[in-house]
Amino acid sequence: MSSLHVENLKRGVFHNFNLVHPNRLRCLNPALNPVRWVHCANRALSQLLTEASGGDNKWLKEPALLKRILTSEHMSKNSQSACWDPQLFKDWRRVKQDNKHKLIAFVNRLMGEEERFEHKDEQNIICEPPLHERDSKLLFVGHLKRFSLHKRQLMNLLGIVSRYLSLKAGEGSDRVGRVAFFAGKASPEDTLNKAIV
Repeated sequence: MSSLHVENLKRGVFHNFNLVHPNRLRCLNPALNPVRWVHCANRALSQLLTEASGGDNKWLKEPALLKRILTSEHMSKNSQSACWDPQLFKDWRRVKQDNKHKLIAFVNRLMGEEERFEHKDEQNIICEPPLHERDSKLLFVGHLKRFSLHKRQLMNLLGIVSRYLSLKAGEGSDRVGRVAFFAGKASPEDTLNKAIV
């Protein structure tokens, strides 16, 4: 919970409780550690990083070790900064492509065989066919969260529309191809965000 929510609870619903136990209601924001997230959500990448670190997974407890794992021992000839280990970079890309293929298979299973061709749904919107293996070369962009005007969903949607209109007008053909995944909801009283959804 955010500190704002906790303060509202202290003044409202739990006012009497807060008077008796003033330090019991606190803001505890258990932010997800990015390293732990990679380990849990992307096992193949986690395994690659563990192998690159010599077989141990100290990088899970000491994220600073990632810098050493991800960069080569040799310095770049043209700069003083460390460079990516070429073999690790190649393996990283392989893991990324494998994950894209898994996502494509998941989306195709989710959409079902009957949706493999364009059709009109009940709102007369033409639905695109599911993803194909060739789409694994595209940039995948995901935005999956509750819709709110102060977040970026609306700007991302407008960006998608802008890129679509540019391509339709014959401009921007040199852009990187993208597949956008959007999912969201809006609270019942939030009429503007409900309209966007």
